[in-house]
Amino acid sequence: MEENYKSVDQPELFEFHDAIFTLDRAEREEIAVYVDAMNISKDAEQNPKGYDLSINKAHIVFHAVSDCTFERKPGWERDAQGNWVPVGQEVIYRDADAMDRIREALRKMLVAVNNTIVDGDFFSIMGTDADSLFEIRFKARRIEVTWDKYTGPAWYEEVKFIRRNVVLITPTGETTREAHIRIYYDPDELFRADDAEDVDPKEIRIWIQYEGKEYGGHGTDVTSADQEAFADLQKQLPDGVALKCCLSCAHGNRSPFSNAYDLLYCMKDTVISDKRDLCPYVTGDEEEKRRRRYTDVCDDWAEQNDTVFVYSDYPCFFKK
Repeated sequence: MEENYKSVDQPELFEFHDAIFTLDRAEREEIAVYVDAMNISKDAEQNPKGYDLSINKAHIVFHAVSDCTFERKPGWERDAQGNWVPVGQEVIYRDADAMDRIREALRKMLVAVNNTIVDGDFFSIMGTDADSLFEIRFKARRIEVTWDKYTGPAWYEEVKFIRRNVVLITPTGETTREAHIRIYYDPDELFRADDAEDVDPKEIRIWIQYEGKEYGGHGTDVTSADQEAFADLQKQLPDGVALKCCLSCAHGNRSPFSNAYDLLYCMKDTVISDKRDLCPYVTGDEEEKRRRRYTDVCDDWAEQNDTVFVYSDYPCFFKK
């Protein structure tokens, strides 16, 4: 395997869920494995991107291994009432017997189910094979990770899930509901960019619960999928129910320089008649002071109308 990158004693930089471990060698004081589809944190110095990346193939060597255990977990099946119950006994192997089981499991291929392999002073790899769930557990004085190249964003970077509280104006008064938002990115476009903020989402979905019913909005516009989704949600809500937030406010303006998701600027203390009027307020000290999220709201909220200019795509989508 070509080795272009290396990390020593930094296992916390890697994410292992669904990674595939196969055996290189397992000896008395050393375990070496090949790992496919593991991920590296955006905080790692070897990662050039602003998001977690997927590694094509890595080689991991654990040196000075001790205190090995191999724990075979019981299986599960449904009882007569439909409840899941354990079947069989938990079996724990130690030391030389554990190393034999580790070799056997890795020769068959192990699919990891844990995100991190660090567990206090131990390394722990929870995995599955054709038979059951098991845990490999051991200490090691040193861990070396080498890898060849990156294949794209980590699988979990392609979809972001966000929760926000949103205020609704209803016939019986204002009420707060939790909005669930999913943001979908094209993995190829994301991989070409340095940061997710440089990429327009390909799709956004938002939904809330109101009076026992779920209402949802969907957006796919190239540069404004987020505002399209909120506008679509507003159109699905019952008559007399309206979103009260910075996005639906007459003072909430987008930046002329960015299509960034969840970013608006409050202009409640000034008059804006053109997007060029915004330029002095979205840079420098003014930028930070006026920055808002879509679902923020304050006592100065004002309903958008045709007589007041607002630099936002939301009113246009709402009218479609």
